[in-house]
Amino acid sequence: MHPSAKVSAVFFDVFGTLVLYPLMPRVEQIAHQLNRCRIRCNPNVLDKTFAQITGEAGERKSHDGDFARQADAHTKVFYSWYYYRLLELLGVSGDLDFLAQQMFEQYSLIPGYTLDPQVVPVLKVLKRAGIKLGVVSNGPMQVRKVLKDFGLAPFLQTTVISDEFGAEKPDASIFLQALHDLATPANECAYVGDVPEADVAGATNASIALPVLIDRTGKYPNPGLSCTKILAMSELLDILDIRQ
Repeated sequence: MHPSAKVSAVFFDVFGTLVLYPLMPRVEQIAHQLNRCRIRCNPNVLDKTFAQITGEAGERKSHDGDFARQADAHTKVFYSWYYYRLLELLGVSGDLDFLAQQMFEQYSLIPGYTLDPQVVPVLKVLKRAGIKLGVVSNGPMQVRKVLKDFGLAPFLQTTVISDEFGAEKPDASIFLQALHDLATPANECAYVGDVPEADVAGATNASIALPVLIDRTGKYPNPGLSCTKILAMSELLDILDIRQ
C-alpha cells in the first residue's frame, strides 16, 4: 500500500506511542511497582538485583532466540519471567506467580507517564476526516484507565488489550480482533506503534496495509521490517494525506 493511499481506520499502540514513558530510571519504576504491591526493599539491594537480572536477561537473549523475541516485543511472557526472577532474587516469599502478575499490572500505573501533546490534535483531525480509530495494546486491563485518564477513550471505537484478549502482539489474532470490531478490511488500515518486533511485525502478520513506526529518538535507523517511519505523531497526517 502506498503511504498516501486512502485508509478508513487507524489503530495505535499505547505506551511509547500515544502515551510517553516516565523519565524516571527503570530501577526507580520497579521500586514504585514493588511499593504498590506492598513489598519493601532496601534501595541498595534493589540496585544490585536490577543489575543482576539485567545481565541475566541479556545473557539469555544471546542464546535463546524465542526468549529474545519475547523480550524485544515486550510481551507478558517476558515480563512474567522478569518479575518472577526479580522477586526470587530479592528473597520475596509467597506466591511469586501472583506477585509477578501484580507487578505487571502496576506497570501501567507508574507515575510520570505523559501524553504526547501532538496526539489529541491528530486524533481530532482523523476523527473529523471520518477515520475509525482503535487501540491494540500489549498490557494489563489497567490500560483502559490510562486511556480514560488522558482523555483518549472517547476517540476510540475499539480497544483490544492483550491481557483481556488472551494473545499478544506480534500475534496476528489480536490485530484481527480489532479489524473485526471495526468491520474494516486490513488493506484499508494503518497501525502505529513504537516497537518493530511487536508493532510492525504484528501489523505485518495481520496483513495490515500500512505499518507505521513512530521513532521519536531515532532508535531504529534500520527497523529490519518493511514499514513507514515517522519521527513525530503529526507526520501521520502527511502520510495519510489528510489536511488539518
